[in-house]
Amino acid sequence: MDGTQCDKVSVFVCGAQKSGTTSLYAHFLEHPELQSPDRKEIHFFDDEATNWAEPDYERLHDHFAGPANGRLRYDITPIYQFWPDALDRIAAYNPDAKLIFLFRDPFERALSHWAMEFARNDEHLDFRQAIRDGRERLRDLPRNAPAWRVFSYLERGLYGQQVTAALRLFSRQQLLFLRAEDLRDDHAATLEHIRLFLGISPFPDTGPKREHGRYATPGAKGADAEDLEHVANFVAADMECFKQLSGLDISKWPTQSSTISKPVVNMIRQKDKRPNILMIVADDLNSWIGALGRHPDVRTPAIDKLAGQGTLFTKAYCAAPYCNASRMATFTACLPSTTGIYHNENFWERAQRPQTAIELLKAAGYHTFGAGKVFHGMFDYATAGRDILKRAAWNGVEERDHLWDQFTSCVAEPLPTERPLNKLHDFSKFDEVPPFYHHFDWGPLADDQEALMPDEKVCQSVSDFLLSAPDKPFFCAAGIYKPHLPWHLPRRFFDMYDKERIALPLVKDGDLDDVPDQARAWALSPRDHELVTSNGVWRDAVQGYLAAISYCDWIVGRIVQTLERSEHADNTIIALWGDKGFHLGEKLHWRKFVLWEEATHVPMLIVPPKGHIAHPIAMNPLP
Repeated sequence: MDGTQCDKVSVFVCGAQKSGTTSLYAHFLEHPELQSPDRKEIHFFDDEATNWAEPDYERLHDHFAGPANGRLRYDITPIYQFWPDALDRIAAYNPDAKLIFLFRDPFERALSHWAMEFARNDEHLDFRQAIRDGRERLRDLPRNAPAWRVFSYLERGLYGQQVTAALRLFSRQQLLFLRAEDLRDDHAATLEHIRLFLGISPFPDTGPKREHGRYATPGAKGADAEDLEHVANFVAADMECFKQLSGLDISKWPTQSSTISKPVVNMIRQKDKRPNILMIVADDLNSWIGALGRHPDVRTPAIDKLAGQGTLFTKAYCAAPYCNASRMATFTACLPSTTGIYHNENFWERAQRPQTAIELLKAAGYHTFGAGKVFHGMFDYATAGRDILKRAAWNGVEERDHLWDQFTSCVAEPLPTERPLNKLHDFSKFDEVPPFYHHFDWGPLADDQEALMPDEKVCQSVSDFLLSAPDKPFFCAAGIYKPHLPWHLPRRFFDMYDKERIALPLVKDGDLDDVPDQARAWALSPRDHELVTSNGVWRDAVQGYLAAISYCDWIVGRIVQTLERSEHADNTIIALWGDKGFHLGEKLHWRKFVLWEEATHVPMLIVPPKGHIAHPIAMNPLP
């Protein structure tokens, strides 16, 4: 087998276990355009004995007799949607694969699962015990421990988490979500749905396949209404997420019945006093805020006020001085060495994919809203031409359904008619200008362009949300673009600083003499400091950065004022942080991308809800 794209397994039925996958397998066996493996469940992508750094895909292909010859190869292993890393491994193997998911009511699924394990003598507890005290058998075990294959009766019913994980890896068009009862009660319509999804001819009409009920539930070990209520309570919040993401009507499932699930969900909605979260992240905001005292002239009254109301972390450092790497480390609580994301080029969807905090909050029942630059998206320097900064550069990963219930992308950046304002470059020779110089510019905008600024749109979008947020806990992320270059700002922010009196950064003579050649080369490329100082605009540049910080602070203040006017003021945590720092001549370097203090030391603060009494916390290192 040569492992070409046509010979790859391209269809995966990923679960759920005890949800009709064996019946679907019987139908797949009869279709001439599907190449069947030598067994239903290959269990390749959940095999923890495999060296996943260099997986031997021929072991997978060996389960198929002969070449595909145009047929679609499939693998029906129902643990894939539940097993950690299985979907990630499938995405790494074939990012164009199509995945089918069958879902069954979590209570019915758990009961059938338990009956199977009981009949196999792998379970000795009755159902009532197994879904309660029996869950202690999973406590403190790694998520890929063998016990999770047997005793995960309730956890496998957290479909919202599983769909979230799938949508993080594959486009919605690659995923088909079905209810198990549809295959059971109307197999013809369900098979037609599947064949259209796969792009194959109709399935042979050989009638329904009854593969259910192989493990009869022992009557003495059956379940009652209390067990149903127990399962319904366990999955209630997750089911809200699942319904939104899957689009399936599950109103007739036992766990969603009027006698059990609706009161449970309503109780969660009515009594859910979990705090809201307003998170504000600023791009390239270094430690020059008033509360940190790192620059004597900076004016950040709004951020300083927040620092006085909550906890200011004076020694906060970004995980890496790149937008992409820093933001992914923050949202996943994993170091770049864990995710594989060190720079801006290796997009987070293609790297090792731990769940983000946003996904976890959404699965826990939070409404997720974002605006502006929250994650990092890339634009193409090579093809953007003269209007590079007019592109909505930050809407790439933001609009993925699995992250956000609502999202507003950043709008176009207004540019002065004549550029550059700092006169450092001749943009008539645009193609000859190194990419990093495309936006190394600063100066005042025309008055009529202020309303067009991306952060103005972010502020308005977030404010509108805070005044009309849903009646459930929410996570609201405001991604502020400034003080990222270019520092094209309303004139009043430049006027806040007298450039002849502002303090310049300390640059020591021979400050690079004691660093390795590679570090020296990195610091001096591009040659920003030489360019700035030789043209006598160092003070102008520092003025531009300070103005951009004050503009960012102004946006922060308006967002917080809106929160304070809203009904959520007393129950909302505010978290503010900078994704990385910024050099303005220190070490003869400008911008970021280095590991010195100026590029890595960032502001971070957390303000608890009003009236909240803080308790001691433990600070744990990232994995």
